Amino acid sequence: MAKIIVGGCSFSDDAYGITPWGAIVARELNYDYIHAAASAGSNFRIWRTITNHIADKTITSDDIIIIQYTMLDRKEYWSPHVHEIYDHAPISEHYDNGTLIRLTPHFREVAQSQQEIKLSQCHNYFSNNKFNLETFWYHHFMFANMCENLNITVRYLNTLYDENHKIADIDGTGLLDNTKWTRDSSHLNQDGMYIAAELVLQELKKG
Repeated sequence: MAKIIVGGCSFSDDAYGITPWGAIVARELNYDYIHAAASAGSNFRIWRTITNHIADKTITSDDIIIIQYTMLDRKEYWSPHVHEIYDHAPISEHYDNGTLIRLTPHFREVAQSQQEIKLSQCHNYFSNNKFNLETFWYHHFMFANMCENLNITVRYLNTLYDENHKIADIDGTGLLDNTKWTRDSSHLNQDGMYIAAELVLQELKKG
């Protein structure tokens, strides 16, 4: 069966028991669903996880990739410290006897050691928006060209998270405007996930 894989951040995640819009889209199209979105996830995580699926041939030219790019000032690092993984909205994942930590400007609040605190401080101090933007376009260019060379369809859901680096495609920038659809100012509730899924379905059916 053909598959849909969605990469993104908490906007597209299944946190707090909410069925994400990607799973709803896959169900409506009778596709298998691969969930590659994560709370506090970075664009680097999106590229890493989806590229791994392509390399493993679990994603092929029969499938559809939908990417919801997120903010530029996020990265991933491995830490030897094992973090507690929160079921409702995990912001890290176990990896090779340690933890893959999702570094955001607020990571210090959940740091487990002095080394992680220093890493958080360095991440915030040595951050430059112009360089982050250049790095984004560099990695996106490589990823997009890989998918094109393999004839894999890639679509992009635009949200407030990719305001300054969007690949114009499915316009979801207004999804958070209606408070009936939101859990908070940056995330959809279950009704909002259905609205987002309907938007994506309409665009996919256009081809």
